[in-house]
Amino acid sequence: DRGGRQVWRPSYTASRAKLFGFVLEADAVAIDSLLHRDFNEPAVGAVDYRCAHSSVIVIFAAIEKLASGDPRDEQRGYLSELEVSVWCLAADVTAGSRLVWYLPYVFVDAGQAVASGREVYGYPKQNGIFEADYPDKLENGGTTTVSAPAIDPYGKDKKAIPRAMLSAKHQPAGGPQAAGGFP
Repeated sequence: DRGGRQVWRPSYTASRAKLFGFVLEADAVAIDSLLHRDFNEPAVGAVDYRCAHSSVIVIFAAIEKLASGDPRDEQRGYLSELEVSVWCLAADVTAGSRLVWYLPYVFVDAGQAVASGREVYGYPKQNGIFEADYPDKLENGGTTTVSAPAIDPYGKDKKAIPRAMLSAKHQPAGGPQAAGGFP
């Protein structure tokens, strides 16, 4: 063990978390395309995941205290984390169509959360840029946007710059709506 490690041992505990979750209509063909690209194609026929529902769940979270529950690492302190994640329900056709959750997009504000999420659990976490009042506008009215470094269009001389990835707008009568530029 050495000090300064970015990845703590699991399991992790989250305390004083504020979560907003929304079920949103999505494009089943786009979800199937993601599943094919990320699972079916690399597995060369060993698996067959398909979209099980045309809605996605989008979670906006503010976690005040995230720490390791491992006795060796729980003494290393904690960090706070802002997060937005997109969840798709998929059917594992090769296993009798059992239902599984796929997490294709996760944006977080802490490098340690990116490293731990990727190295420990394999989640596709990436650095996000959150507004100062995130996610409170979802509770108190207004719009919140999460951005991330992106290159659009691709090119050898193109620099990654922050671009909006997902926005949610509070609508008192019908609840928040989210829209995003997910490929």
